[in-house]
Amino acid sequence: MRTAAVAHDGLSGLCKTAVLLALSALILCVPAAMARAAAAPKGNSTRIISEKMTYDANKNQVVFEGKVHVIRPTMEIWSEVLTVILDDKGGKSTAPAQGANALGAGGKVDRIIAERNVRIKQDDKIGTCGKATYFVNANKIVMEQDPLLVDGDNRIRGRIINYYTQSGKSEVIGNVDVQFTTEDNKSPSLPGIDVAPSDAPADADDRTQQ
Repeated sequence: MRTAAVAHDGLSGLCKTAVLLALSALILCVPAAMARAAAAPKGNSTRIISEKMTYDANKNQVVFEGKVHVIRPTMEIWSEVLTVILDDKGGKSTAPAQGANALGAGGKVDRIIAERNVRIKQDDKIGTCGKATYFVNANKIVMEQDPLLVDGDNRIRGRIINYYTQSGKSEVIGNVDVQFTTEDNKSPSLPGIDVAPSDAPADADDRTQQ
């Protein structure tokens, strides 16, 4: 009986230890989950996740590599490589800045260049391409290298697709291939599309939205 009692006490001790370990793990996990939730972008902020980051002060840019994920309040971008070009029109900041700190200390972001297996999502619209350049101030994304823009059952292809994030307007330049669906007695549901001539200049950065 005494041996049984000792075994019972030992088992109870093991159970208590297991419970304490489980509670400790839970306590450690909760702050981490809260930290991740608090890190979600708010307002006009941007969050970038990747496996590697390199800051080049001479070029005034930050390069992210490996499973890159950009999270903005109204849009997400995935790619293998992402280059953030900082706006140095007002002169480079004299404050010391490295890596992600440069995004805050060195001024505003001028443009974001995503390359290799690019995927963009905004609301119900999904875009894929080999390269996409997001002009922050113009709220414009220039999609190149076999770009495809999908909105429900509607699809747009072309040599270059300019997508305006605020208005939802799409501009297709060269090799235009548009597929859309309609319901009986209704107009196509595809958002406004401007089709530019196939001989239009490839660099559409200076073109203004009409």
